Amino acid sequence: QLRFVFVLGWIAVFVLMAPCAYEMVLRGAPLMKRPPSGTPSSAALDDFQQHFGNLTVVRREVISLRCKMPCASAVTVMSRGFVQQFVDMIKAYNRTNAGSIVMLNSYFDFASHHQPGDNPLISQDRQSILLQWGWRITPSTKPNAEAFCEELKKEIAFKNAYQGPDGLEIAATGLVFLDHAMKTTLIEEIA
Repeated sequence: QLRFVFVLGWIAVFVLMAPCAYEMVLRGAPLMKRPPSGTPSSAALDDFQQHFGNLTVVRREVISLRCKMPCASAVTVMSRGFVQQFVDMIKAYNRTNAGSIVMLNSYFDFASHHQPGDNPLISQDRQSILLQWGWRITPSTKPNAEAFCEELKKEIAFKNAYQGPDGLEIAATGLVFLDHAMKTTLIEEIA
């Protein structure tokens, strides 16, 4: 008889505490990336924020296009088309979220210029090229940015699904992608 009360009590506590646990995950997932107060790092961050406030919220994201099998170069007509599609998606995001994108570069931006040294957005083995962008992410813009990351992930999954063994493997990473993936994983683990 006492076991019955204990089991019902446990279920009641679980049901009552589930919303609190969910809220903790949502608040804790982004993880504060701030040094402890009173340290030299904290003072340097405060100084940086005072003088370069716009740069403190800039986050960098990267899409990598890599040959699935060894190839002469990841620079192909197909990779150029994929990069252009992703660039168009990023520019469309910037049109609906004006001023969010502060930097957008790909291998192809540097390919036609006369510059000293190698193109910085191709790997040394020429098997991978990069598309990178920087965007301003504040607490108010983060939900839109995470939704856009999901849209990009779906597009990447679609493109990867139709690549043959000699095609390209596409992947995305960056602070917003990783924060969102961590939050999603925590929610799935709790559910």
